[in-house]
Amino acid sequence: MGDRLGRGRHEAPIILEDPEKVTLGFALRAWRRSQDLTPTDLAEKAGFGRTGRAYVSKLEHGKIKKPTDLSLRRLTTALGISNETLLTLQLPPNFSIESIPTRELDSMGLLERVQRLERTVERLARIIEGNAS
Repeated sequence: MGDRLGRGRHEAPIILEDPEKVTLGFALRAWRRSQDLTPTDLAEKAGFGRTGRAYVSKLEHGKIKKPTDLSLRRLTTALGISNETLLTLQLPPNFSIESIPTRELDSMGLLERVQRLERTVERLARIIEGNAS
């Protein structure tokens, strides 16, 4: 499981632009990714088999809006969360933009920009600390 990210595929970062617009699919993807599972891993763990990857993907991307009660229970059990947690669109406690793996930022050509921004923030923090003294 884990570090494969779709067996050679790079998943796009999960970015929440508007916290008021969390969908079931977004929450499912956040929970799956927080446990470092690929869609195939989750499908297998939920008992859908390897071909269940398409089902998980369709849920995450909003092509299926409402899973059956049985499917929802299998997914949440596989993730170790309650149906209520997912249905109320709660996100994992460790969910943040910083949880995007470095390899994903690099594959999108963003790693250098992020590193440059981090250096700029560090320099600004030192300047502010110097002025506060």
